[in-house]
Amino acid sequence: MGGPRKGTAKRAEQLLIEALPEAGEGAALCTSLGRGQLGRALATRGWKPVDCWFLDLAQRQASLAGRTPIDGLQLVCSSDLPPGPVGCAALPLSHQGDGELTRDLIQQGLLALEPGGTLWLATDNPQDRWLRDLLKKLPLKVSPTPSPSGVVYRVRLTGPLKRVRDYDAEFAFRFGERLLHVRSRPGVFAHRRVDPGARALLETLPDVVGPRVLEVGCGLGAVALGVASLEAAPTVVALDSNARAVECARANAAKNELTKVTVVHATAEGYQPDAPFDLVLANPPYYSKGQIAAAFVDLAARALRPGGLLHLVTKRPSDYEDIYERGFDDVEVEEVRGYRVLFARRGPDPVPGPRPRAAEAESEADAESESEAESESESEAEAESESEAEAENG
Repeated sequence: MGGPRKGTAKRAEQLLIEALPEAGEGAALCTSLGRGQLGRALATRGWKPVDCWFLDLAQRQASLAGRTPIDGLQLVCSSDLPPGPVGCAALPLSHQGDGELTRDLIQQGLLALEPGGTLWLATDNPQDRWLRDLLKKLPLKVSPTPSPSGVVYRVRLTGPLKRVRDYDAEFAFRFGERLLHVRSRPGVFAHRRVDPGARALLETLPDVVGPRVLEVGCGLGAVALGVASLEAAPTVVALDSNARAVECARANAAKNELTKVTVVHATAEGYQPDAPFDLVLANPPYYSKGQIAAAFVDLAARALRPGGLLHLVTKRPSDYEDIYERGFDDVEVEEVRGYRVLFARRGPDPVPGPRPRAAEAESEADAESESEAESESESEAEAESESEAEAENG
């Protein structure tokens, strides 16, 4: 089955919309797998105020586009769920999602509940066992409602959580002579490790990077930190639409005392450079049917000075076959760590502005490709996931 039609909720979100009471009262919070449909349903049923939370700024902006504001509904993009207290928290979950992020959000949802409050969960997996088994480990009263589309769980605390778990991770990696210490969180690329694609970018940096460098989709900031630690110490702007990635990258730059790193919370389409860059670095994701990768390339074309270099890593070079039409020439490709590292010079001609991302939410097929890409990357990086600091101390 394909993804939902434009404007319709994804399966888990629709399950919650159908399961939640028609008449609500008090404060509520929710997440959304699409465009805030669950938040709108809560707000129109009497819950007020309603905070509908997004981890990614692009998803929040898409949820605002063309929609009439609803009194009492706020669309929030932040690194964590609003703290509450609320009488109702509702979290739609995809069975293809990040398991550690799911655990983190469920814990935050429980902690946000006022006494007697209810946490509503829904999964789009009709044969769910993972979520059911997770809930069994907690002091909860759980009422499941299975259906052909998935399972809804109505959850109430029967006592305090015995332990509030910290899902953050701290580790170190070496780049050149520098040992860089970083922190990552669930939902940030790449949690608990430096992605091998990022290592491929760092290993193939040009001999001269230039005084101004932009990294698009910086994640936890590993590549930006590595570039900023070079002896030439260029000014680095690290950009990401993920609120947790921005939080981590800022903290990591400060932790390593790299004062020439500026971290910006923005989408590739929305970022407006205040001056041209000499080098743009990118490790685009594989989901969204290539739209995000295209947005990264379009930003590079707008942000680079004529003759500036786009330095991009991918496992799908076919996504960039039209790069000559996007303002680039003098393209070279190198194979590193099983990836293709692409080098492309910004041409002298003017380039068009950013192309709008398609209106429909990311389809289930896109989510599946993201899950597969991350699993593949994780298996390749397993040997590298241990901290180099630990190796030195061993």
